[in-house]
Formats: sequence, structure tokens, C-alpha cells
Amino acid sequence: MKNMNIFNAEIPQEKIQSAINKIDEAFNELKPYLITLQPEERQMLPKMGNKMFSFVNKVHELAKRNPDLAPSFFSIEDLEIDVAGAQSLEPLLNAVKQLYDGIDDTRMKCGSEAYTNSLAFYSSVKVASKHSVQKAKAVYDDLSGHFIKGANTESAPAAENKPA
Repeated sequence: MKNMNIFNAEIPQEKIQSAINKIDEAFNELKPYLITLQPEERQMLPKMGNKMFSFVNKVHELAKRNPDLAPSFFSIEDLEIDVAGAQSLEPLLNAVKQLYDGIDDTRMKCGSEAYTNSLAFYSSVKVASKHSVQKAKAVYDDLSGHFIKGANTESAPAAENKPA
């Protein structure tokens, strides 16, 4: 049976560290301008998606031309700062999202391949143990503890993933 490993490159630790350093540098560069929201704050905020972005831009344009129509509590200057902030952060967010997605996809694939190969090894050891192959029982006993019912669900595979 052909090995279906797609990820077969080891990323040099120097490359990882260099990327971390650059990410830290970018974070420190922007840190004075960034805010932190609590989860409940994020949930309560009205969200401006792509469709609303054009609405907000149109309001911004019309409010600047018609300041007499703005309510007394409304600040066109604050709106300008907010619109400029949202616009300037968009390309940065897209670049970071692209990097995040690539890292996340690669890590997921590596983890999946490692887990699949580990299950194949475990299944082989289990069969070898049943056939009294030397050393197999000790290896099987060591590994089988990861499949104890009631164990942490994150580390224990679901019943349908448990090797036969």
C-alpha cells in the first residue's frame, strides 16, 4: 500500500525562529495602536462585513458633504478615524489571515498524517501482540493506555477511529 504522506518537508528551526522574530517585530510595531476585546465585547459589537463596508464608506462621504444632517452626538472626525482605521487594517488582516491559514492547514495535515501513521503502527503492534511476537505485548500495553474509555476526549480517539 502506498504511503499517502503529502507533507514530507522538515521546516528548519532557523526558519521557524526567523518567522517568529518577524511576527514579534510586526506585533511590537503595531502594539501601541491595537486594542484587546473580551469575548463578550466581541459578541456584542455590530459587525461590519464586506456589504456594510460600502454602506459605511457612503455614509462617511455623505456625512462630510452634509454635516448639518448629522445628529448632535455624532462626530464626523471620529467616523473618519474609524473608517481610515478599518481600511488601513484590511490588507494587514488579509496578509496575516493568509499566513495563519497556511500555517494552520500545514499543521493540521502534519498532525493528521502523524496520527494516521501512529494508528497504523498501533494496529500492527496490536496484531503482533495477539500473535505473541516478542516485545509487541510491552509496546501494545504502553500504547493501549491512550485508548482507555473515559480518558481525555482530545487525546483519546473516537470509537470509530479506534484501530481494530
